[in-house]
Amino acid sequence: MKNMVFLLVALLLVTACATTQPAPTSTSLPPTETPQPRSCDVVDGICLDLTFDGESCIYDGPTDLPSGPVTLIFHNESDEWAFTHMIRILGDKTIQDVILRVGEEPSEQHAAHVWRWFAASWWLKIPGVWRDLGAGESQIWEGVLEPGIHALFCVRHPPHPEHLGVWLGSGLTVGD
Repeated sequence: MKNMVFLLVALLLVTACATTQPAPTSTSLPPTETPQPRSCDVVDGICLDLTFDGESCIYDGPTDLPSGPVTLIFHNESDEWAFTHMIRILGDKTIQDVILRVGEEPSEQHAAHVWRWFAASWWLKIPGVWRDLGAGESQIWEGVLEPGIHALFCVRHPPHPEHLGVWLGSGLTVGD
């Protein structure tokens, strides 16, 4: 009887360990390595290219696009840690409201409260976009954008929060 219980437990453990879980999608978790491709030139469909060079946030891509699948490629060409951030604006707010909230670039006015600043009640964070990148690293995010006004940011993320910098990369109008 003891051998039977042992075999049953062993069989359950082997079965549980052998069960495969579906791979997470890029919309739920950021990639763990610098992904390929590194250029929108080789991406099928809508591609958004955002580069942070330490002095500015440079956007190359459409500003009016249909809702649906997109690929965002973010390059950190600065000498510091940086990340990108994307939001969808809610209600009757506009991209001008975002510009006023960011302030003069690079905005450091929200450095002490960056996490609260990125949690404004009138916008939604797009899941999976945010990922800290070291100097020279790139990331790719593939997801689906809903209709509305969106904004892309570049954020310098140095070791000392008082030197945080926020730049608006672009406003995007996503149609139906």
